[in-house]
Order: sequence, then C-alpha cells, then structure tokens
Amino acid sequence: MVVLAVTGDEPDDAKAFVGKTGVTYPAYRDPSSALHEAFGVFAIPFNAVVGADGKILYAETGADVAVIAKHAAAAIEAAKK
Repeated sequence: MVVLAVTGDEPDDAKAFVGKTGVTYPAYRDPSSALHEAFGVFAIPFNAVVGADGKILYAETGADVAVIAKHAAAAIEAAKK
C-alpha cells in the first residue's frame, strides 16, 4: 500500500503544512492540477483507494480516517486473492 499527498500549494506553503502536521508519507506538488482533473477532484481533502490495476476502488472527500482505513483494508485483502 502506498500513501501519498498531492497539493497545488506553493512549495513553501506545502513544506510548512508537512512540518506542522508531521506528515511522514511522500507529498507531491501538482501546480497544474492535472491529477485533480484526472480523478475528478472538486474539493479537498480527497481520498482514494486505487487498486494495483489502477482502478479507483473507493473515493470520497472528507477526512474520516476510520472510513478510509476500512476501505483501504478491504482493498488490501482483495489484492491478496
């Protein structure tokens, strides 16, 4: 499983956010919003579980960690089969 963050923020703002929140996973800049457009993101935070085949298994806006974890765990179990 890979967790990553994508932001359109300016570099200094993104670094400040990562420092403030203690994010330990990779954070990438997408200043052109190409990834947001590809995934149909219209609000943040946006969370997606993407299968090994590249298909989106689950997507939502919001920050309900328990819901995200549940769907990520289900995706991991499905990938083991």
